[in-house]
Amino acid sequence: MSSKTKPWAREIIIFILLAALFLFIVKLGFAAFISDPVINPGIGTIYTDQNLFCHWTLDMNASVNVTWYRNGAENITYNTNCTAGNDCFTKDAGNVPDRFTTKDDVWMCNVSYYNGTALQWANTSVTIAPSNPTIPKVYLQNGSEVVNTTIYAAESSTTNIYLNSTSPDGDVVIYAIKSNSISCTIDQDSGIITCNPSQKFPGRHIADTVQIRGFCNRRIIRMDKPQHKRHAHKSSSIFQS
Repeated sequence: MSSKTKPWAREIIIFILLAALFLFIVKLGFAAFISDPVINPGIGTIYTDQNLFCHWTLDMNASVNVTWYRNGAENITYNTNCTAGNDCFTKDAGNVPDRFTTKDDVWMCNVSYYNGTALQWANTSVTIAPSNPTIPKVYLQNGSEVVNTTIYAAESSTTNIYLNSTSPDGDVVIYAIKSNSISCTIDQDSGIITCNPSQKFPGRHIADTVQIRGFCNRRIIRMDKPQHKRHAHKSSSIFQS
């Protein structure tokens, strides 16, 4: 009886070996990222005044290269070592300082490493949003700043209050009062509030209260909703800062 292996048996053995090798390569090549890269995880919108950092997790120990791209152009390259199953992230020189970012930039974090058979990589991108303007400062007509103080505007005369806020991105700041005021208006470009209170009834009037809050939506500086109250024997409207 011949000891030679039959041709069809050899073909089956070769097929099984190739299938096993293929599955091994697939495992190495496609199952290596437990979690893909994420820029500033847990932060919904990234503004120009925030640094950028990148997190990811691998299923093997590896030496990793991180490359940051700004609008498609390579910007920062960083190398680090990752431990299987542990959160891996950029730090120090691997982060993007906020001074490198501008509004509408598209930043991509690309993570790559050699898995033993091939180069494995994954990436993610974010678009940088314009930062909020600074909290508005309030000034009287004589130039003095008002902080937690009530401003009394005399009736039958004009009182001007000045707001000042700046945009870190150099955008034009637009000022607005959240709701219509009884006696005060605001210039959306200059931030000047003009109040012209007048007495509504003999012996009393309606006081117009406008409160500035330390809050701003993008490039819009808003004021809190005016509260309209009647006061007996008063002779001025009230503007609170």
